[in-house]
Amino acid sequence: MILVGDSIFDNAPYVSDGQTVIDHLQHELRDEAEVTLLAVDGSFANEVPGQLQKLPRRATHLFMSAGGNDALGARTALDGFSLDAGGREPAAAPETANRPHAAEELEELPGAGRSRGNGIGGAIRSALGEAGSELFAGRRGLDSTRVLNELGSATHLLDVLSVLQHEFTRNYEKALAAVRETGLPAAVCTVYDSIPHLEARYRTALSVFNDHIIIRATVFGFPVIDLRAVCSEEADCAPASPIEPSDAPAFATNLNPEAFFRDPECIDSLRDKYGVDGQQFVVLLIGKDGGVKLRAEEPVTTTELFSLIDSMPMRRREIRE
Repeated sequence: MILVGDSIFDNAPYVSDGQTVIDHLQHELRDEAEVTLLAVDGSFANEVPGQLQKLPRRATHLFMSAGGNDALGARTALDGFSLDAGGREPAAAPETANRPHAAEELEELPGAGRSRGNGIGGAIRSALGEAGSELFAGRRGLDSTRVLNELGSATHLLDVLSVLQHEFTRNYEKALAAVRETGLPAAVCTVYDSIPHLEARYRTALSVFNDHIIIRATVFGFPVIDLRAVCSEEADCAPASPIEPSDAPAFATNLNPEAFFRDPECIDSLRDKYGVDGQQFVVLLIGKDGGVKLRAEEPVTTTELFSLIDSMPMRRREIRE
């Protein structure tokens, strides 16, 4: 069993001796499997292919956890923004820097005249607090241009998040492609966000990365372990560094390859569906539509498989894009 990625697996510097993720996994598996750690603390998604260069020949299953350090690297970009109308000054947005009819523009937004929380106007009031309430109550003296500038800054922030997401997705796809090249049964993990004292804005931004971890893993056909649902308590985080797993990581029991990849009922139903005798060797390539694209009774090389996949219309469209 192979672990690649970052400190979600390589957490030795943050816990007591004998209490690492790999220690817990080896205890869970006992003598049924050997756990090999290729993950390296501090690694980014684009470093996973390099880790897989050390893949041992005896490898049978693979788990990847990557993306947390990519998200940390994006934090600097996010720290330059604020939506606090009553405090820090946001970066000016050029397109809203000079708007003589700012108040009228804001009043025309859907929900501007309704109760807090309704429509776009309600969302703005919620985001801007008392400043937004004053504006939509029609009080004098509020700098409407400043409010629109803040909304412009928010739009700019979304643009920045979009760029960060695109860059991360590109690197994460390379990691997934390298995992697929191994030909091993594999699963990937999201980045957990139940970190003590993590600000809400960072948790929200992290969802941008997790969203594409799930999407791209699904496209590549890998199952996903959503660590946000598994590591949901403060006790799951290491006191020495809360962004790392503690000495009792809740997800250790979820990484048992026997349970994760070999559900007997699932295998039996697939054999029945595709007419495979449990005693015969058969290779099936199944498309997203459920149709059989390849059936062979002899081993098929990964080169043959990927060549066939790359010739399919959906994959050709992905390549073009």
